[in-house]
Amino acid sequence: DLPRLDASPHDEVFDAQGNVWYSDFNSQFIGKLDPKTGKGVDYSVPQYRLGQVPQGGLQIDIDQEGRIYFGNMFQMQIVRFDPKTEKWTVYDLPDAENQIPYALNVDPKGYIWICGTNSDSLHRFDPKTETLVEFRLPSRVTYTREIEFDADGNIYVAEGPGSRPTAGGGVTKYAVAQN
Repeated sequence: DLPRLDASPHDEVFDAQGNVWYSDFNSQFIGKLDPKTGKGVDYSVPQYRLGQVPQGGLQIDIDQEGRIYFGNMFQMQIVRFDPKTEKWTVYDLPDAENQIPYALNVDPKGYIWICGTNSDSLHRFDPKTETLVEFRLPSRVTYTREIEFDADGNIYVAEGPGSRPTAGGGVTKYAVAQN
């Protein structure tokens, strides 16, 4: 059972202990569910923008240290939650007012990649140095939606209808130098 009747889980990821962490599409929460006991716990995500602003987010992932990353979409930030300390860390994106961190994913080297859905960009966050690098995409109105990696470190991004002049959306492979 989830702790709130209005919970709207969107994406989920398993931690090393077998718990399911999920994002909430409509509210400023992430949740943890223990599949063995059925017990769920909500964690309130910090809120930057108040008022008539959509809340919630989509993708959630876990780094090699067991910390949770969440694309805080219309708050224009990514957030990290440390389950051991229950401490939140908020990271603003460059040009934050024009960003919607729709999707994020941890690559095999431990970098967190974020789709800058509103800005035709990808962002690489290094959790060790807490630095963010922006990569501008070669086409406009890409509306990046999802991000995955292959064994060679190439990035595959699902892009929306504006990314191709004649065929609509698609999946684009980007070879990005990873230090």
